[in-house]
Amino acid sequence: MGKFNRIITSMIVFVLMFSLFAFTSYIEYRRTIASDTQTLKDKLNISRTNIENNISSKVAAVNGLKTYIELNNDFNQEDYSIFVKEIYASSNDIIRNLTFITDTKVTYIYPYEGNENIIGKDLALSEEQKDLVLYTKQSIKTIITAPVELIEGGTGIIVRVPVLNKGEYFGQIAIVFDYYKMIEYSGLKTLSDDYFIKLGTIDNVRNQESIIWTNSQKFPNVFDYNVVSTDINMYNANLTLEAVPKHAYNRKTLLFKLILLIGMLVSLGASLLTYRLMKTTRILEKNKEELEHSYNKVLATNNTLEKTVNQLKESENKLQIQYDESKKQEEYIRFLAERDFLTNLYNRRKLSMDLEESLKTNKNGTILFIDIDDFKNINDTLGHHYGDKVLQHVSVLLENLMFINNYTPYRMGGDEFVIDIPNIIDKEKMEEVIINLFEILCKNHYIDNIKNNITGSIGVVRYPEDATSVDDIVMKADIAMYSAKKLGKNRYCYFVQDMIESLDWKISIEKELREAVERNLFYLMYQPIVNANTGRLLYFEALIRMRDSNIPPNIFIPVAEEMGLIIQIGRWVIQESMTQIKTWESLGLQVKKVSVNVSPKQFQDHGLVDYLKDMMSKNDIHPYDFEIEITESVLLDDIDQNIKILEQIKELGINIALDDFGTGYSSLSYLTYIPVDKIKLDKSLKDRFLNMENEQAIKGLVALCHGLELDVVVEGVETKKESETLKLQNVDYFQGYYYSRPMISSDATKYIEEDRNKDQ
Repeated sequence: MGKFNRIITSMIVFVLMFSLFAFTSYIEYRRTIASDTQTLKDKLNISRTNIENNISSKVAAVNGLKTYIELNNDFNQEDYSIFVKEIYASSNDIIRNLTFITDTKVTYIYPYEGNENIIGKDLALSEEQKDLVLYTKQSIKTIITAPVELIEGGTGIIVRVPVLNKGEYFGQIAIVFDYYKMIEYSGLKTLSDDYFIKLGTIDNVRNQESIIWTNSQKFPNVFDYNVVSTDINMYNANLTLEAVPKHAYNRKTLLFKLILLIGMLVSLGASLLTYRLMKTTRILEKNKEELEHSYNKVLATNNTLEKTVNQLKESENKLQIQYDESKKQEEYIRFLAERDFLTNLYNRRKLSMDLEESLKTNKNGTILFIDIDDFKNINDTLGHHYGDKVLQHVSVLLENLMFINNYTPYRMGGDEFVIDIPNIIDKEKMEEVIINLFEILCKNHYIDNIKNNITGSIGVVRYPEDATSVDDIVMKADIAMYSAKKLGKNRYCYFVQDMIESLDWKISIEKELREAVERNLFYLMYQPIVNANTGRLLYFEALIRMRDSNIPPNIFIPVAEEMGLIIQIGRWVIQESMTQIKTWESLGLQVKKVSVNVSPKQFQDHGLVDYLKDMMSKNDIHPYDFEIEITESVLLDDIDQNIKILEQIKELGINIALDDFGTGYSSLSYLTYIPVDKIKLDKSLKDRFLNMENEQAIKGLVALCHGLELDVVVEGVETKKESETLKLQNVDYFQGYYYSRPMISSDATKYIEEDRNKDQ
């Protein structure tokens, strides 16, 4: 009966174990199918995105040409070539040509050479294209058609963009894509190595289904099962991208088979083990009493030996206690001399001793001087006790780095640390060390359940190459760290000799700036901005100056930004400008708008919008009488947050101008999403176009800006000839020495009075 029970139990164990593995293999079977299907789906989505991006980016580029044509119907082939040349050049050969069709007849084409024979052809007479041309004309919709047999020969994919004149159909722009390049750039040819691919479409114009491209001509029924597809819906085209693996899905993977094999072996082993365990259990029960008896004898002997050992240990402990007390006193004295009491790291004194020894023995190495960024904010907001915990946490991070790389960390005091890296002065190796250090510091650290984003600014000095004394090494490392912090924090800088001279120069400017802030030594000058057609005053731009100083604004403003004074100075400019507007109103003068420049650093002032609102309310200023000017550098850092602040300023009713357009990375593309009301063309851009005698380029730029509902101010107008020339280009406003230099407030008041007298 006992043997029979063991056999039955073993069989049950086998069935249960194998069932578990069989279920696991089934899960693997289903996972493999789902994974392969999702992988294919992802690949199709990439090809779909490539097709959509290739087409959408070119249509977006052509929309500028469309706007220009709708505003200027009287253009020629040369004008057309100038506008489309850059679009064509940036297309990576995916565009064969860009054709403008007046009504239904080909009028202009680029490139012209090789395609001039189709100019003048009426596409309404082409059997292949007449339905498509007429559909665009009648529906005034952008459409995609493919494949199309081109009248100039070959096959292409065409996007037709309607062009209007006073709301009525005028013509259309045909973007002719190279059929084979489009297929190649979409990635379909790469996929065709492993999959049967079909890109099909339902032509809404002709109401018929057609295949754009496929590699399954020999297997027409291959898409009847296991098909994965994705839709491409854009510009009135319904495209479907389908794919099927050439070699079917690999459902029974090696892991699937391995699970079953292991399941068989494990289940068999478990059943045999169960049988043996049940058999062994009976034997163990018989021997249990004998083992307990033997154990008691051994236990009694062990107790006797333990008493003897305890007596010996007691004597040894007394001697050890005496030795440890002496050792602790010695170590404590050394600790007080060489260790920082808060972090247990080596202190400044120990660093001096170690560097002195390295210099005496002609060793070389590198010093990293680390300052924790914004540590003062931690102390101010969470208290010094919490700040001490942060310093202790950083010290642990540096100690871990020491254990891994044999570097020595020191605490200099406050939130400053030093790492001594012996025998490494090579910049490439040092860069690896610094990057590793940044990664360790920049991870999210939770201290008392509070998340801390810790960053540091690092100064780097190599010894004895940069310095040959301890004091010189530490001083120059501190200067390099200060330079890194000035560059925006969370950076590192190697020491160079120019830093000392630059530091002296900046310290001098900082001293003047701080004195100007404390003693209110700033004042504003006002430069008129006039109507381009009449020359009459419209509003002023406020320009900040510093009294009793030869330092110009382009020098002291960047220093103020580095020092963090620009927010305070910027608020003073806003307040002073609004006070001046109120003063003119109290004198019975017609209120003139004042425009002030806002630095990108001022967008870090979280109270900027509320301050503008409070100042307008306090001075009873209408939002129309105030304007801010920004530069495109506001888009370089935290663009989403800065655009959000600009939109909040717009909601107050304040106009926004984009200043210095043409001096940086100026692009018309960001004018479509940055919330501005006007652009100010920089003097350098104006001079460049006028010197090139390319007045038409300015006119085209102004037309595009007007198409985006933006006013245009030209800066730096200095002569009557420039003024007369620019008037013909439809510019809205002028600013420059020809009309007036910047003037103090009293002279600006006289300027307003003189302008008013012109009406009398």
